[in-house]
Amino acid sequence: MPQPLTYTDAAREHVLMALRAGSSMRDAVGFAGVEWRTFLHWLKAGRRYVELGADADGADVRFAQLAREVDQAMHASSVALTSIMRTAANAGDWRAADRLLTHRSERQRARADLRRARADATVAEQRAAGTLIDRTDVTSGGAPMLAFYVPRKRADDDDGSPPDDPAPVATE
Repeated sequence: MPQPLTYTDAAREHVLMALRAGSSMRDAVGFAGVEWRTFLHWLKAGRRYVELGADADGADVRFAQLAREVDQAMHASSVALTSIMRTAANAGDWRAADRLLTHRSERQRARADLRRARADATVAEQRAAGTLIDRTDVTSGGAPMLAFYVPRKRADDDDGSPPDDPAPVATE
């Protein structure tokens, strides 16, 4: 028998109140008395609905508003905390100014790390599926050419014949 849905307006309000006050998402969810994995499921279902529509697999309209409100609360908290830091920096506290600059660079680095991780995951998936073609631009005698690896027969193919030599192929 499925478990009853623990999503209530009171739980939603507790999470949002804690987020607006500057709590981390995990602390806000704990404060509301909701299991972390359950909350992540709600958030994912709501974001899928917002981003992909009602027909998306796993999308749930009940959590779409929650996803929007959580994002808005996180942004509001960030703006409020940045304002406090800005006030301290303007008053001459060099540590506040330093922290503000560090905060900005950390967010940019985190976004870059996320993009890199997604790209690495895509490459790994394509390699595992055997669909990745590594391409490199090279120069040959001053004339540009495109060189790439053409996947060949692998040693683990079951037809009994020896594997092909995986020599690179160049095209002009």
